[in-house]
Amino acid sequence: MGQHADLMNSQLLPFGLIVLIACEGQPHRVAAPAIRIPASQAIPSPGAEVSATCAAGARWWQSATTAADSARVTGLDTVLVPPLGSQPVPACVVRTWLAHGLRDDRPQFRVSDDSVPPVLRHAGGEWRPLLRYVADGPDGNLSGYQHAQVRCTVAQSWDGGDDSDSTYVADEWYGQELTCWAERGGRP
Repeated sequence: MGQHADLMNSQLLPFGLIVLIACEGQPHRVAAPAIRIPASQAIPSPGAEVSATCAAGARWWQSATTAADSARVTGLDTVLVPPLGSQPVPACVVRTWLAHGLRDDRPQFRVSDDSVPPVLRHAGGEWRPLLRYVADGPDGNLSGYQHAQVRCTVAQSWDGGDDSDSTYVADEWYGQELTCWAERGGRP
């Protein structure tokens, strides 16, 4: 057994040196320690009524779309400075992405500019448009709405084409971002 062990050691020694040489100069990888976020830095909840509005919007998109729409709907709570705001506030955001755009055979997607979008209409309540939050362009638009103390913006985006290139064919995708927060006082 001694001769066999010496033979094994002599064959493994070059292998071990190759491994050591190959690893030389590589940064040492150490598992990152678990980091606890202090409660003071945790994202605060935007509040029950605001969260319910975003949840209703996400549910609407999930029920209104089919596999053929290739929809991706995501939601999150965050802290942001809302449009026309000056201070960060807790908010919720629902992002929707339709890879094939708003298909013509889907009437529930159609909304005129003067009506409340379905994503808010299905949240319940009487939403009133906020003209201060209206912006429109070739690649999207933004509208603002308020119900009680909940203020929301609905930002829509799409490929609006290229007016300088008559051969340009616009992509069919569509994106929408619903952002809601509690508005405590201030001008509607």
